[in-house]
Amino acid sequence: MTPLVECHRVCLKAGSTQLTRELDWKLLPGECWGVLGPNGSGKTTLLQALAGLHPVSEGEIRLCGTAVDKMPRRTIARHAGLLFQETHYPFPMDVRELVLAGRYAWQGWSGSSSEADEQISATALAAMRLERLADRPVNTLSGGERRRVALATLLSQQARVQLLDEPENHLDPGVRLKLLEGFVEQLDSRNQATVMVLHEPALAVRLCTHLLLLFADGSYEKGQTGQVATEASLTRLYGTPFHAVRAGEVLLFYPG
Repeated sequence: MTPLVECHRVCLKAGSTQLTRELDWKLLPGECWGVLGPNGSGKTTLLQALAGLHPVSEGEIRLCGTAVDKMPRRTIARHAGLLFQETHYPFPMDVRELVLAGRYAWQGWSGSSSEADEQISATALAAMRLERLADRPVNTLSGGERRRVALATLLSQQARVQLLDEPENHLDPGVRLKLLEGFVEQLDSRNQATVMVLHEPALAVRLCTHLLLLFADGSYEKGQTGQVATEASLTRLYGTPFHAVRAGEVLLFYPG
């Protein structure tokens, strides 16, 4: 199976601060990776580098077989979509218009939308439970509603690699798991994959097939969630004791 993303001995810096060191990693179709780590470990920087928005200090990142630093922006947008930690909407648009705009990230605006584009955006609206808000101006929505709009716009883009930076931000605790599960379920497991930076290990264990742990010293650990998510690894990652609690068939991790 051809990887969607390949990192070859990638080193990342933020200014003069060394973050990730010599990361060797692959993302395959159908996978959902959770990226965990303490503040300052390079999680957001890694997502931005995968989207071609942050240069590597050493090594190479390949997106769908091509070095990302050699790709035009529109080509990157065809292959990778990025959800930022915070999303701002400076233009007066309603929800339906904004979600439909996800189609233009790589296609460009031709003056009108096709029936196929409108159907794709309608499906994205439904997946994020936004049908009743479709005609509302985005600037009248709550923080959680705007976050769902941002997720729907990313779905509408249909990029092969979905990069989500703390997608749970502003989402109500009672619905965040279902919404993010719904997001992943909308993807084509044969052609798409997801990388999520997550703040909560318990959420990562529930959502993700694989985990990438970024430690403060620049080292990392990677693998299937069931192998990587252990009390010992999470305690080392965050510098505080973590304990596993089983709730039925679900294994949850909590600090303390």
